[in-house]
Amino acid sequence: MTMAGNGFSNETGRRAWQALAVWGVFIAFAIIVNGTIPFVFVFDMHAWTYSATKSIIFHLVGYVVLFMVVPVILTKGLAVVRQSAFLLPLIAAVIAITLMGVMWSKALLPTAVFAIVVLAYLHWRFDLSNLGIRSRGWKADLAAIVFMGMLSLASVYS
Repeated sequence: MTMAGNGFSNETGRRAWQALAVWGVFIAFAIIVNGTIPFVFVFDMHAWTYSATKSIIFHLVGYVVLFMVVPVILTKGLAVVRQSAFLLPLIAAVIAITLMGVMWSKALLPTAVFAIVVLAYLHWRFDLSNLGIRSRGWKADLAAIVFMGMLSLASVYS
């Protein structure tokens, strides 16, 4: 089926189907983690929902792999991702984001900042614009980060 008649290029259609497939995998994964695993292993649903194990699984596979690693591989290609200059920072970001899922304490902020810095480095070095990461210059980006941080702090102290 071609989407050229609808104003879409074949590349756009292919990317749309890839995104739809990733969302489908995520929905199936969420059903398995939230319902099937506790049912099969006879876990208490309340205890499972708030367990560190579920949080690590969900953050690592659901958020990091499906919504960061897979899109990076699809847009940059496996050859780029396998380069050590790309792969090592990506692994560091994977670990940091996974830890954010279980560290709801004072260690959360440094971990989040580290993950953002690593992703900014990858964007600066390998251009992740196809993932929606755009830059308006380092001053505007810094101002946006400070503004978002102030909004987060305002909600904490209000």
